[in-house]
This record gives sequence, structure tokens and C-alpha cells, in this order.
Amino acid sequence: MRPARALIDLQALRHNYHLARELSGAKALAVIKADA
Repeated sequence: MRPARALIDLQALRHNYHLARELSGAKALAVIKADA
């Protein structure tokens, strides 16, 4: 089995988070599952 890699664009993630909060007006909570 090959190791998995994830590349995360933090600037895009931050932008999407702020946009979602602005549009929904609600608080947000992120869940990250490891060892899936």
C-alpha cells in the first residue's frame, strides 16, 4: 500500500470558510478524521 498525501491550499480553505460564515451567518465547526 502506498502512503497517502493531501495537499491543502490554506488560503483557499480560509477564503471558503469566511465566505460560508458570511453567507450563512452561523458558526462553523470542522471535523477531520485521521486513519480513514
